[in-house]
Order: sequence, then structure tokens, then C-alpha cells
Amino acid sequence: MFEIVLLIARTSGIAALARGRGGKPWLWGTLTVAGYFLVPFLVTFFAVLFGADRKGVKENAQLWFLVSAVLWVAVLAFCARFLLGGGYAKPGGLWSCSNCKYLNQRYSVICEACRQPYASEGFAFLMTRGPSHELPWPHSIRTSSHAIRFIGHVGFCMLFPVENVPLSSLYYAVAKRQPDGWDKYAQLIWKWKDDLPKKRRAFYAKYFKGRGSFLSLKFLPHFLALHGTAVDPGDAVAFYNAGRISHDALELWQALGKLGALATLELRHASKMETQAGNKRFKKAMLELQGLLIVTHSGAEQETKAWASNRFELVSRAFPKQIAEARNISPEQSRATLVKKYRSLYPGATPRQVARLFGWTKAQAVTALSL
Repeated sequence: MFEIVLLIARTSGIAALARGRGGKPWLWGTLTVAGYFLVPFLVTFFAVLFGADRKGVKENAQLWFLVSAVLWVAVLAFCARFLLGGGYAKPGGLWSCSNCKYLNQRYSVICEACRQPYASEGFAFLMTRGPSHELPWPHSIRTSSHAIRFIGHVGFCMLFPVENVPLSSLYYAVAKRQPDGWDKYAQLIWKWKDDLPKKRRAFYAKYFKGRGSFLSLKFLPHFLALHGTAVDPGDAVAFYNAGRISHDALELWQALGKLGALATLELRHASKMETQAGNKRFKKAMLELQGLLIVTHSGAEQETKAWASNRFELVSRAFPKQIAEARNISPEQSRATLVKKYRSLYPGATPRQVARLFGWTKAQAVTALSL
């Protein structure tokens, strides 16, 4: 009975260590209990197999069991304490989480309450963090409200994980793993990327590196101010004359300004881009407008029997409040605010990484990081 109590205590201790070091408590607890009973059997089996006296092993079976079981638990405890979480910066003592204010033990490199890292530098063996840019999110995401909570927490993220884009993704937060084909999680977030901007709960467009990106409404004004695109529907010609957009982008902007939100085929028709060559021009111009945060997704429409088409709307109509806020923010303030948020999530980010992600010069990144 006493041995069972000790085993429970050891298992709880190792699971707690694993949780604080970024591992999976259930996995480490299972390894402890299973190994405690299985390892002694394997040790005696291989000892006899490799020449140990069978009779002697049998007579000292209890000693063999005790030594091997204790060694197994000790090795696991050592690994959980000193090897697990090796890719994270180490706190110098007890530390309070900046996100939820929970007081963590000195061995914890991830908050035991909300799972936010103390500071991150990569990822290590048996970590729950996954790829280095994916942030641990302990809550289940099954509804659009849950998704908004995650987007609000990170501020800006990708729809799906994108190589060489050091941002977390909504897919990983929902599925807790990397994508593996078109599954139920992909279907779920694909619906949200249409619904959330349509209901004005989050901004979605092909923004970071021309890939699907979410921006929270809190940070959208700062991105708008950064690009100088807190504009009105009638500013298209001025942007074109200033050389900021192409003629095809001008056509799309003016069509949306005149007709309101349009689905893909409707917009191509209104802009005289119905042909195959016109479709290529449309895609290029649409990426241009989304990259400047002039156009946002705004739902979907079933125009053909194939996939539903994206609907597009001018950001100035979809998010007038954020447009108004952006007009009172300078680009320097925007860079400082955005880099502060990014560094709170990725403390090890360098000026070069920041510059590449946001499309800034290295000097701008260095200045923003120093504020």
C-alpha cells in the first residue's frame, strides 16, 4: 500500500514538472506508471537473456524490481526537469505570468494556468508548443466566439500554418497539430474566414506574404495607419495618381466603391476581367489591394456549382470605426505598438525577423524595438 502511495506521489510530481516545462502531463504520467511495472520485467528478462544466472535473478527478484523501477522514475524525473523545455528561456526564480498573472514555480518555462511561455527561443523534445512559431492555446476552439478569443489574444495570425511566416495559425490552435489534408478542422476555419469579417468580428484578407491572415479589431487601426490606408471609397484615383496602386487595382477599387460588396465573378465582370487572362490580372490586383488593407473578405456566395466564391468589400465600409481610429495614429506609433505585441508573444524575435514579417526596413524595426 505504501509503495502505491509513493508511486502516485512520484507520478504527480513528474506530471507537474512536465506541465511546467511545456510537456504533456498525461503522457509523462503514463510513462511513469507503465514503466514502473514494465521496466523491471524487461530488465530481468534481458539480464537472463544475456547470461545472468536465472536462479539468482529469481531469488533477488524483489531487489531487481525495486532498483530498476526507482532508476526508471529517476531518469524520467531528470528528463522532465532538465531536458524537457530546453528550447525555452529559463526564469531566475518564481515568476508571474504577464498574461494571466499566475505565479509559477522557478522550474516552469510555460505558465501552468494559461500556457503562455516565460520566453521562447525554439521548441524541444516532447513539447506541446509544436513548431516554434505556433503558440500554445489551452482552450478548446469549437465556435466562432472561441476563434475570436484566440485572435484577440494573439492580435494577428495566419489561417493555416505558413512556412517562413513566424506567426501562429488558427488551424493549429483548433486542431492542436499541423494540417494533414482537408479535415474537419480545415472546414471549420474555412467557414470562419468568411463569417467573421462579414459579421465585423475580425479582419480577414491575404495579408502576410499574400496568405490568409486574421487581424483583430484592436490592432487593425495600427495596420491601417502603418500603410496610410485609412481612406474613403472615393480615394482610388488619388492613390493611382500617386503610384501606389496599379490600374487593375484602381478598377477593382472603383467597382467596389460604386456597387458595394461583390462576389468574385460579379467583381470580375464589373471590372471587365472575365477572361482567363483577366482572371490572372484580377488575382494580382486583388492581392495588391488586400496587402494594403484596402479590401477585405466579406462572406461567400455560391455563384457556380463548384466552391463558393469569396465576397469582397472595401475596408472603409466594412470597418469605419477602425478607419477613424487609424487616422489619429502615426506610422511610428503603429510600428511601436505592433512590435510590442509581437515581442510579448515571441520575446526572442530579432530586428531582421521583425522587418521581414512586417515588410519594414531593418532601421524601422530597430527603432520600433527600442521604444
